[in-house]
Parts: sequence; C-alpha cells; structure tokens
Amino acid sequence: MSSYQFPPTASSAVLPVCLYETNGRLIYGTEEELHKMEENALLRAFPKIENGLLNRLQQSLSRDNIRETFVDNQQSRFQQAISNWATKGIDSLVDCVRNAVSGTIPYSNLILSAGQIFTKAQTDITNVFAKSEESLYNSIMKTSSTLNWLTNWVRCIAVHNGGHRIAVCQNNDCIRIFCCGSDRLPVTLMHQFQRNVTDMAWKPFDRTVLAVACTHAVLIWRLDKQNFNIRPSVNCADVIEMSSLAPITQCFWDSVFDQALFIVSASSSSLQVLDTSNGESELVGSWAGGRIRHVWISPNGGKIAVAYDGNMISIYDRHSWHEERWKKLKGLCMAAVWTPLSDVFFFATRNEPFIRGIHFVKKLQNMKNDQLSYGSEVAIPVYDLSEMILEHPDNGRDASNSNNSSICKIDGYIRDMKISPDGQRIAVTFSENPAVIALFVVETMPSFFFAPCGLINGAANFGPATILSFFPKFQYGSLLIVVWSAGKMQYIPLLYGFLANEGIHLNRTKEEKLLNEISTEQLLVHESQRFGKVNSRSNGQMQRTGLSSSSSDSGSHSRENANKNSTTTSNVDVKLFSSVGLYDLLTLESAKKKSDIVN
Repeated sequence: MSSYQFPPTASSAVLPVCLYETNGRLIYGTEEELHKMEENALLRAFPKIENGLLNRLQQSLSRDNIRETFVDNQQSRFQQAISNWATKGIDSLVDCVRNAVSGTIPYSNLILSAGQIFTKAQTDITNVFAKSEESLYNSIMKTSSTLNWLTNWVRCIAVHNGGHRIAVCQNNDCIRIFCCGSDRLPVTLMHQFQRNVTDMAWKPFDRTVLAVACTHAVLIWRLDKQNFNIRPSVNCADVIEMSSLAPITQCFWDSVFDQALFIVSASSSSLQVLDTSNGESELVGSWAGGRIRHVWISPNGGKIAVAYDGNMISIYDRHSWHEERWKKLKGLCMAAVWTPLSDVFFFATRNEPFIRGIHFVKKLQNMKNDQLSYGSEVAIPVYDLSEMILEHPDNGRDASNSNNSSICKIDGYIRDMKISPDGQRIAVTFSENPAVIALFVVETMPSFFFAPCGLINGAANFGPATILSFFPKFQYGSLLIVVWSAGKMQYIPLLYGFLANEGIHLNRTKEEKLLNEISTEQLLVHESQRFGKVNSRSNGQMQRTGLSSSSSDSGSHSRENANKNSTTTSNVDVKLFSSVGLYDLLTLESAKKKSDIVN
C-alpha cells in the first residue's frame, strides 16, 4: 500500500488560521477574519470559550476565604481549632494549639518544641504522599486524551448529545456549563471532593445530570431544571468515593440500564459498573489483560472496546459480554474511534504508522434469533502515514511552483483521533507535532476509504491542539471543536453534503440580517452543484482497501475569495443522486424567467 501527500496549504506566516472547510477544501484566513466569522449566523449560537473569559469569571475569593467569611466569630478557641482541623487538616490544628499556648501557660516552650517536631514529621509524610500524587498524575497524563492534562487551561470538555450544553473543566477543577444559543453567564459547579477532574459525561437524553470523574471519587451532579441560572449547591452532587480504584480516568453512561455508569481506572484490568441510584458497584470484563489504558463505547452502546497496556485490544458485546481479542499489536493502542453504525472500529498504535480497521458482521448464534456481530480476524490497514508530509509555499512566492515550496514530515505516532457524528470526517493529532491536525474524508461502504482533506496548523497563533471533539448535531456537515493551548476554543465548520451551500451562506451572513433581505438565488445551490453530491475526492489522492485506487483532479487551494465561483467537481464519481430539490429548481427557473421578462 502506497502513501499519499496531503494537499498543500498556504504559508503559515501569511494565512495562519484555518477558518472552515467547504466540500473538501480547507479555507484559511487571518485571525481578524476568524473573529468576524464567529459573529456570523452560522456560529453565533455557540458560546465563545476562552481562557481570558474563564479567568474573569473566576471568583476573587478562594474556597478558604469564602468559608472563613461565614464562620461564626463567637466560636471559642477550642471550637475554632476543631473547625480548622476538619476543614484544613492537622497542620492547622497544630498552629492553633501553638498560638493558644504561646506565653500563656507553663512549659509553653516545650509544647512549642514538640509542635515543631510534629510539623517536621508532618512535612516528611507530606513529601511521601506528594510522590504518590505525582505517580497518579503521571498515570493520568499517559492515558488522558488531553495534551498536558496537568497544566492545560482546560482539562476536559463534555458536549450534551442534544447539543444544548457544553461543560468545560478548568485546570483548577472548576466546571463551567455553557448553554448554546444563550448569552447568559455559565453555571459554575464546585465541590470539595471535585479535585483532579479527569473526565465528564452527560447522561443521555437528560441535560440536567452530569457525571464527573476525579482521581479518587465520582460526582453525579443533578441540576435544577427550573432554576438553572442559579449556581447549584454542593447538595446537588452525589459523591461516590472510590479511593481503591485511584486514579479514575474515564466515565461513560450505559445504554442498557440508564442508572449505570461505567468507571475506568488506570490501576485496574476490569471495568467498574456503578449503580448511581444506590452507589453499589460491580466489576466486569477480563482479569488477565493488563491494566486498562482507554475505553471506547460504540454509538449504539452495543460494543465496548478496551485497550490494555499489554499491546492488546478486547472488544465486548454489551448484551452478552462476549469477548473478542486482538493480540500482538505493534504497540500500545493510542487512539481509536467507532463509526456511527458501530460496525467498524478504527485504531492506531504507537509503533506503526498505520490506521487500521476492524469490520464487524452480524451472524446467527446457535441457530436462534439472537445475533452477535463478530469482528474480522485481522485488523486491516486503511491508511499509511509513514510518509505523510506538510507542504506549503514560501512567503511571497508562487504556490504553483513546486521548487519554491517547503516540505516537512509529520513525525511521531497518532496521539488522538475523533470522528464526526455522520462518519464522514476524521481528525487526527500527532505526538511530535501537536499543533498539526490532519483531516480525512472517510467512507466505510462498500469498502474502507480514506482521502486526505487537509492540514490544520495552529502553531502560529494558538499553539498545540490539546483537545479534539465534534459537535453532536450540525446539519450543514460537521463541526470540529479544537481546544488550543494558548487559551482558545475554536469551532471549525466542515461544510459538505446537500446543505453545504446553505451553511456557506450563513457563514457569510450577519445574524441581524433579515431573511426577507436575502434573494432567492442566495439560498439555492450553484449551477455546478446540481448533479450530484460534491465531495472532497478531488483534493489530493485517496486510498482504498479492497478496491482499486483512483485519483481525481485536484481543486484549487488558494483562498476562497479568489475562487468564489469555482466550478471544480470530481470527474470520477458516478452521479446517482441530485443534491437539489425539485422545488429549488423550479424556483430558480422562475427567477430566471422573471429577469428575462424585465430585460
């Protein structure tokens, strides 16, 4: 299998920001153009989330200062000492005793000396626990999909499957919940047990229940539907301590029993199933697969893929807990995704430059009506990344001259991989080049198909990409969410399909512009896009597994404002379906006749 080159991109010094994709071609622009685009009708409903905004929302009082504000000043010294012991620990109790006995009772010097010895012993013990905590941090850093989890300004995000709310956890473990389509301030979730947050998961079809995984505990927040604007109290959170499983790295809801929550620990080889209604838990899965690195649940909830630290993947059938194993991989499984139909599992390992796929087919079980889906025995390579390169023209030179192009190779293994809800786009980041995001066009029927769409480079303005995600509902194609290390969460619209042109129009339209001010022609697709689905196979070469490779004419990769009326389409694809409705065609013809009559 040969490897292929991504389409060349513009120089990062001239056009550093990727704005959006239109039918397989990435459009670049300046940061000023990005800010203008975020105010247009297409992205106006999505909340602007930046590090500066979160810092302004941060309360000026710390947790300790807030607690001291409401402490009863009439408490005796003994009561204050007990209160400090309960809230701040034994060191605060020692300080209270030392201050109380200083110069007031005989032998106070001996008591102070004993206090100093105790403080030194406490410091030594604290150092031991600090090393243990550092070990926990290292385990989380190795398994977390967030780049630089410990220091990044965002530790994790969770988008509700209905697309209504986005939960963002800051590096101080403060969770902000933003509402899409609303300008109100986010709701803040804080709890004394909410420390070292590693993952969050919204309960499906319930926008008021959020599960939060911390290193030593799991919190189930139950928000008030009627008073969502009011900050929830700590009583709204059910705390389930799981210190024996520390560190907890993942949590996700079960699709069969709506009260069940799966808990993943980097120190365990089995999954923990937690009943959130009563706090009871049970272990499921293998006991001999090594420690769990990461878990991926299929969209329909029927399959659970588990990657172990022993170069092995196990995939369980959720209903029967039937297990299939793929052993002797070329390295640890670092990233993986399920296709929307839950029939293909793509994954990548550390020591080989391939994206592999496992295809699942349903088969009858013991001549009964029950069916189980079984995966292919061999994980098929679907794309070769060994010679993937990034090419862009030098500053001030013609992009058409290949001699004036600078080329750099993308090194390292795949660190993270995310797939769009419709399964037509896959975004990939790399360990050695975290600022570069590779975007692929994907098909799985009738065979695996990967086509390089383009490269998104945020190094010039935003730094490395720390978190990747796709918005669950976006009718104009798909919406890629990127959390950059410099403090920016960017929404990148990937516009394709039969509503792509409407999305492009909304991306250029101010929200305040009335619909009756828009002409009929602006709402319709162009003439060149009537006769079939315009896809991105024209940009770059492509790879097929099981079918012969084919190539198509490469589209222009310059800025869109120089190619507004481009009619480049694929000459290879068979035109079977129309992307324009009959009503749209009749309306367009009617508009033409009216213009002819006027003339």
